[in-house]
Amino acid sequence: LLWFHRTTFLGLLLWLLLRLFLRLFLRLLGLLLRLFLWLFLRLFLRLFLGLFLRFLRLFLWLFLRLFLWVFWFLGIFANRLFSSHFLGLLIEFLFWIFFNFLIQFLLLNLLWFLFLSFFPNGFFTTHFLGCFNGHLLWLLLNFFLTLSL
Repeated sequence: LLWFHRTTFLGLLLWLLLRLFLRLFLRLLGLLLRLFLWLFLRLFLRLFLGLFLRFLRLFLWLFLRLFLWVFWFLGIFANRLFSSHFLGLLIEFLFWIFFNFLIQFLLLNLLWFLFLSFFPNGFFTTHFLGCFNGHLLWLLLNFFLTLSL
């Protein structure tokens, strides 16, 4: 075909038509691929993010309702039990640190664990350990800030 298109006008015309159809086919294929990816990602993200946000909203609603009521009652009970406002607040702050530990350390690291379990093992372990150390430092910072209050 290369020899044919160089030697005759009809071959040159066929070669140009072949290139034109190849470009149009590749452009159409690219458009179809983009459309498929856009539709797939849109549906997938809508489904995944919808379920994830619904779960997160339910979890936070239950968790905050339960634990804030428990903290409030424990604060009142500790005030009556020790008849000291300082001890009641200290116990309430300790439970608040525990609550921060549950939210920041367990929940976030479990989410990282779920998301990063799809990645290769080396990246997963280093990133998980980085999150682990970062959340431990954040807990220590919260602890000292709470004590300074």
